[in-house]
Amino acid sequence: MGDFIIWGGRGHARVLRDLLELLGSRVAAVIDNDFSLQSPFSDVSIYYGKDGLHKFLRSAYQHKEQEVSAVVAIGGSNGRDRSSCYELMMEMGLQSKILVHPSAVIANSAVLGSGAQILGGAFVGSATKLGDFCILNSGSIVDHDCVLGRGVHIAPGAVITGEIEVGDFSFIGANSTILPGRKIGANVIVGAGSVVTRDIPSGLTVVGSPATRILERNV
Repeated sequence: MGDFIIWGGRGHARVLRDLLELLGSRVAAVIDNDFSLQSPFSDVSIYYGKDGLHKFLRSAYQHKEQEVSAVVAIGGSNGRDRSSCYELMMEMGLQSKILVHPSAVIANSAVLGSGAQILGGAFVGSATKLGDFCILNSGSIVDHDCVLGRGVHIAPGAVITGEIEVGDFSFIGANSTILPGRKIGANVIVGAGSVVTRDIPSGLTVVGSPATRILERNV
């Protein structure tokens, strides 16, 4: 799959590097907007912001006809930021690849959007559609006939049962469960361990079993 540049230098970058190396790829550089952050890898340099990325690309690939791909290590409820970083890197000529861990199971009829990250032990069911730049973390389940919007993150162990819609940039917390047929709006946070038994409008944070609103967020 060639070289990858990771945007984001915190814990998720380590997860992605392990996956990329498992898939036979190399991490060429790390990019982050935090100028105080050190590279998470002793053998990979870190560069800062758009200017740093541009500088690295000019120095490393200016005279090479080599495909370079982007992957963004920004998770949690930061799906909008993750999508923006992917878009910026693609505008600068990088490719957006779908990454699937060998232990993940994906139905033949499932559709994965650009930049999807399907991590170890995840499951994607029949006729399910993932929007661009989604993360399905380790052990998560997105069952049949679900539709996930752009930049959605499903945390480890979360279960999205059948015929569920999840809006753009929403975050479904670890070990939470969404019951069948529910609609989750955009920019929603479902807290870890919650059970969602009814539709959740956009812009809310919900927790508990059954999940109830604790905070209204900007959409």
